Amino acid sequence: MLRAHIAWRKHAGLAELVLVSAGDVVGTDIIEHYLPTWHQGCDRQGRPVVFTHYGRFRCRPVLEAGITVEQLGRLHVRNSEIVARRCGLQSAKLGRDITSSLLIIDAEGLDSRSMWTRASFDWVRGVVTIEMEHYPDRMGQVVVINAPASVNCFFKAILWMLPPSARTQVQIYSSRALWAPALLQLVEASELPSDYGGDGPALGRSGQPPP
Repeated sequence: MLRAHIAWRKHAGLAELVLVSAGDVVGTDIIEHYLPTWHQGCDRQGRPVVFTHYGRFRCRPVLEAGITVEQLGRLHVRNSEIVARRCGLQSAKLGRDITSSLLIIDAEGLDSRSMWTRASFDWVRGVVTIEMEHYPDRMGQVVVINAPASVNCFFKAILWMLPPSARTQVQIYSSRALWAPALLQLVEASELPSDYGGDGPALGRSGQPPP
């Protein structure tokens, strides 16, 4: 198992992959608009926090731009590797093992038609496979905010893909009145971006972390 994982890492070219932009991974910068992701701050447990705005994702224009499901999977590998390295930095800084992250998914503006497509299900299946085989338990907790009712339906539809341990790690909130206090329980106000009820630096809007 370890030998196969090492071979996979070498074949994936992870040392180079983490150094390039999301647009370079998939071949076009429009991914910065449709799937922006920020690696910013840490939660109260010391875990790196990742923000991603899945609500902007639109399956059709992404595919029409020539982005394949395989490239989306490779983009996920890049982001997961960045998280793994941030966990290593946090472990060294805090003097204790930090092995997982907190993922905050913003579903505001989600088009449910983009979820119920073969490509979306293939993408989710690929992401789950990558996490289980190469980054097990790295995604320690997932919080979905601004979620329309369709998100709950979609989550139930993909539940079978997730390992039992991961099924209880997902929290879904619809209104700001519900998710704002929940996020502050997980993340200090100084670490939480002002976009999401904290006092920290606001997230950029280009898909890149702020300077």
